[in-house]
Amino acid sequence: MANIEAEMRDNVRRIRNHPSIGLWNGNNEVWIGWQEWGWKNGLSDVQKNQVEKMYNDIFTGVLPKVLSEEHPDVYYWETSPSASYSSVKTISSGDIHYWGVWAAAAPIENY
Repeated sequence: MANIEAEMRDNVRRIRNHPSIGLWNGNNEVWIGWQEWGWKNGLSDVQKNQVEKMYNDIFTGVLPKVLSEEHPDVYYWETSPSASYSSVKTISSGDIHYWGVWAAAAPIENY
């Protein structure tokens, strides 16, 4: 965790003044992959718990802590997407990556 924190701190300091930084995002598709794409398959309960603890340590612990210290005026979003495109209930909350046309072979008009 100390290595992750040091790397994050260095990178935040390096690019925090770039005019395009409007939001810091913790990860891209890691949580949704873990929840919905079978990444847990074949893992023991101990391994699953270890991965989830590491995820939480990084994306809900270290990264928001560093950002609050190094760039407190910019919002931190833990993961993107934060909602599944397959669930109507979650589409109106958070953000989604709509994979319907690409992954589910829906017609282009769905965009």
